[in-house]
Amino acid sequence: AADILALRPEDPGQPPLSVTARPVALRPEGKRRLVEEHLSEAWAEFQRLGFERWNQDDDEALMQLLQRAAEGNNSSQTLKLSELLALLSESEALGKHDARGVHVRYSLLKALNSLVTADVLPFVDMQQLRESPLGRLLLGCRQFLLPELRDSALREAVARATTSTEEALHLDRGTAYTCREAGRC
Repeated sequence: AADILALRPEDPGQPPLSVTARPVALRPEGKRRLVEEHLSEAWAEFQRLGFERWNQDDDEALMQLLQRAAEGNNSSQTLKLSELLALLSESEALGKHDARGVHVRYSLLKALNSLVTADVLPFVDMQQLRESPLGRLLLGCRQFLLPELRDSALREAVARATTSTEEALHLDRGTAYTCREAGRC
């Protein structure tokens, strides 16, 4: 019986296990959970800087600041924090918001404008904005449109809409139904 207790298990001789992880894009719910669980302090700071105490007057002042920057720079490149610092030292219009807050708000507006440019403008008839849901959406967020979008992309969209050589196709379901019922179509 003492011999059994003296037995030692033998090493199976297998090599150590190696695991390789490949990064995969997170789904929106995974991104939200990641931020909530691991970046809660950074998210709270982001919300404070980008949303709290911002009102319509502050947004208008930011738009005026960006308009002056665009006129002086002649570029639609994204402004860096250092460039915003230089602009803010010339203007007191955004006094209650520090440079980081202005940069976060600007970044939010830039992202919104990218969405509008890619996902709204191509599907809006500029001559009948109030007639479609996307047109009404565009009208509703016009105060958040950056100068470069208002000045260039909107002009281009209007030009495309007014000079289009495509023929329109109008379907009259009532006439089509009558035609089908009469056996002519």
